[in-house]
Amino acid sequence: MKETNNIAVLYEIHNEAAKFYQTYLQSKNAIEARQYLNERKIDEDAIRVFSIGASSSGWDDLYQHLRGKGFSDDDLLESGLIGKSQSGRYYDHFRGRIMFPIHNVFGQVVSFTGRLYQDTDGSPKYLNSPESAIFKKREVLYGLHLSAQWSQNVLILVEGTLDVIALRQAGFCNVAAPLGTALTEEQFTLLAQHTKELIICFDGDEAGERATRRALDMATSAGLKVRAVTLPQWCDPMEFIQKYGAGAFSDLLVASQTPLAYELSAAEKAYIIKNDENLIQFLQTSAKILAKSESRVAVDVHAGSIAQKYGISKDVMLSEINRYRRKMKRRGPDNE
Repeated sequence: MKETNNIAVLYEIHNEAAKFYQTYLQSKNAIEARQYLNERKIDEDAIRVFSIGASSSGWDDLYQHLRGKGFSDDDLLESGLIGKSQSGRYYDHFRGRIMFPIHNVFGQVVSFTGRLYQDTDGSPKYLNSPESAIFKKREVLYGLHLSAQWSQNVLILVEGTLDVIALRQAGFCNVAAPLGTALTEEQFTLLAQHTKELIICFDGDEAGERATRRALDMATSAGLKVRAVTLPQWCDPMEFIQKYGAGAFSDLLVASQTPLAYELSAAEKAYIIKNDENLIQFLQTSAKILAKSESRVAVDVHAGSIAQKYGISKDVMLSEINRYRRKMKRRGPDNE
């Protein structure tokens, strides 16, 4: 395959594909796709704002359309939207999916993510475009091009495309999400260019908690002021806001925690304190966490809160924190 030197052509291909998918979604052949969106409570305004479309189940409908627009096979292959079989047949990368265009911060379509709306035999639920000359997934965040239009200084980072859409429908306009991959330094550098404060709102399961801790560390390293929301274990942001509404979600944002408070809460949850042994383990872990903090004010406040909640002396808690600090100073923080 010959690599195109004209980046503009790849943008044109993606723009034309986005229009093709949007047109198909409104056709009589896409009733199931529209039913899926309706069941997920994605309204017509969101479909328009996010340029949502659908791909047909045909093997080469998009390919035939783009060839009819004059694009070469080489350019179509390089775009990642078209593949070629061993027999030499060209086929569409996305078939039978809800199509979510991915935009760069300038609003140009650079790739797609497709979500199945029909039961299939083992196909992945989500499928992303392969990387190309205009798309590096490490450097892109879904929805950021819309958030960049607003002057608010707080941005909410969620896990998935549907979470972004649901929150925006509820009036939260500054929302973005990675593309189903682990967050990267490049993405946090991009975020730091568009917001002063970040609120992490990942799923409430264990995987979401692990991702939250990592995101808090990376955001702090990127120089962002960052907080985290704790969702119920059973839900994601879309499920929460559709069940409880925008007001309840606003309350969650107000109650969002600093990285230090989030880590302490996670430790408290992990120990499931039912007896003195569990309590001692939690208090010792909390002392270790607080010993790493550079903020004496935060340490004093959290030590006091923990001591009051569990009926111990604040002085004892501070003494334990200082004991771990001395250990860290002698051995280093990684060998305590």
